Amino acid sequence: MHPLPLNPEPLLALFMAKESARSLAGDLEERFQCVCQRKGWASAAIWFCWALLISLPLLIIEAMRARPIGPLPVHLHPIAYFSDDSELGDKRQVTQYEIQGLPPRERAWIANFGAPYRHDWRILRATDEVQGDWIGDHQSAKDAACSAIGEVSRLIPSG
Repeated sequence: MHPLPLNPEPLLALFMAKESARSLAGDLEERFQCVCQRKGWASAAIWFCWALLISLPLLIIEAMRARPIGPLPVHLHPIAYFSDDSELGDKRQVTQYEIQGLPPRERAWIANFGAPYRHDWRILRATDEVQGDWIGDHQSAKDAACSAIGEVSRLIPSG
């Protein structure tokens, strides 16, 4: 088995998941060994560098599509209310929010299960439209939302 000119895995891992980078690096190495047996190490090294370099632009473009530039503008969007008045008078309070601005395949909601008299905010998450269970026991909507997104600084309340 001939050594590769360089280990492509760290470079590939900059633009894709580590498992995918490991898999692609393994494919490149497998092909490198085949070329090496037929045409020698120098030809295989040239092929390897060419294959790696020609892959990078597409990997970079795909990585840029998948990752937002800068912090996400995460905010709370009210979707359910409670009111003591059937006409939705002055005592209207938000009892459920959707957390918006999450990554494309992620969704989350928070709801006050204790409304209107207790604060019992819980979180519901979904990935690829598959929902989990309502979890948590938070004293405020902001605490629940911060727990759901994991970064207090990214939360921008709205409404």
